[in-house]
Amino acid sequence: MTEVGVFLKHKANCEGYSRAYAILMQKVGIPVKFVSSNKMVHMWNEIKIGQKWYHVDVTWDDPMDARDKTDQYGRVSHQNFLCSAAKMRKTKHYDFSTADATSTKYDNRYWKNINSSFYYNNGKWLYMTKNGIAERQSLDKGSATVLYNVSGDNLVQYDADRYYFIAFNSIYLYSYKTNEAKAVWKTTDLYSSNCTLDQIKFENNKLYYRVYENGKHVSNKITPKDDGTF
Repeated sequence: MTEVGVFLKHKANCEGYSRAYAILMQKVGIPVKFVSSNKMVHMWNEIKIGQKWYHVDVTWDDPMDARDKTDQYGRVSHQNFLCSAAKMRKTKHYDFSTADATSTKYDNRYWKNINSSFYYNNGKWLYMTKNGIAERQSLDKGSATVLYNVSGDNLVQYDADRYYFIAFNSIYLYSYKTNEAKAVWKTTDLYSSNCTLDQIKFENNKLYYRVYENGKHVSNKITPKDDGTF
C-alpha cells in the first residue's frame, strides 16, 4: 500500500498516494512536503508554486463510486488541488497544522468542477466540461474554447489525435484533428436498455468500461482496431 503500490500495482493507501505524488513533484523540481491528521488517520501534500504553498490531496481526488465503493474508471476530481488551508477545512479536512498555505489564489478556479483528466495536445490542454470537449492555451490564464458540443463524460486518450468519451449510453471516438466524433459502441450491443454506461479507461491497448445494471457494476474490456473502432 506504499508508493511502490501506486506505480506497480495501481493500489495504495493515502500514504502511498502522497509519497508517490512527492516523487513526481521532485522529478519536475516542484518543492513538496507532507501534511497529516492523526484524527483523520490521513496524509496528503503541500506543493510550492512560485512563492506560495498549496494543499493537494490526490487520494481524495481519486473518486470512488458512492453506490458500491469501487474505483471509478477515468474520473479525476480536482476539488482538493491547489487549496489554501482554509479551503481544505471546507472540504472536511481537519486536525492538521499548517501556517504557510494561506494563498486563496486557486481556491475557486474552474478545475474544481472538472472531473476529467487534462491532456496536452499540440501546445494546448484538452479536457471534458459539462458543455463538451474544451481546450485552453494555459491552465492558469485565459478562457476555454469548446471545440465539440456534447453532453458527455469520461474523456480518455486513445492516441495523439483520438479520444474516447461517453455520451447517450454509448462510447464515442473523437478526432482532435478533424473535430468530429462518432459512436463506436452502444450498451445495447451487449446489455439491456436499462443499464447505464458510466465509466471508461484506456490502458494496455484495451478500453475498459463499466455498466451499472440491476444494482451492481459489470466490468468488461474491448480491444480497439488500429483506427480506434471496435
